[in-house]
Amino acid sequence: MGIAVIVHSHSHNKVEKEDSARKKEKAALVEKAASWLRVAKPELEFGDISTDISRQPVVDGISTLLLSEDKKTGDQTVLMTLHAGYETHVKSCHEYWEEVYILEGSLYDKEKKINIRPGMYACRPPGMLHGPYKASESCTMLVVSRHVIDEAKVRSSL
Repeated sequence: MGIAVIVHSHSHNKVEKEDSARKKEKAALVEKAASWLRVAKPELEFGDISTDISRQPVVDGISTLLLSEDKKTGDQTVLMTLHAGYETHVKSCHEYWEEVYILEGSLYDKEKKINIRPGMYACRPPGMLHGPYKASESCTMLVVSRHVIDEAKVRSSL
């Protein structure tokens, strides 16, 4: 019985060491994830940007006005206009979260066969296929992109 107690005690210490190591590893992952959640976008107060989008260069049928950016993560908030005649022919996807809110004009989703109008909103996780699109008239939208580390690794490690 004394041997059983020693073996059990040794086994218990090993489990405690593993639990302690696991807790440290979890804490490190949580801290790393938390550091990525801290947004490094600049602090900006209200300002009039209403005419700025019309002054942006048009590249491949798109004008963009960068409102804010976190240079560390690549997160951005952008005012984007797809000009009349803009069209894509294949679906697209991104390695980041993308939120889109339509402000003016409309856009046609050629795959879903729907008109996307002002007030409509999309939230797309990384890897979600969307499009192709066609803009018969100019369409202005607010686009927010948020990059992620490795969400699956963080989730599985917690």
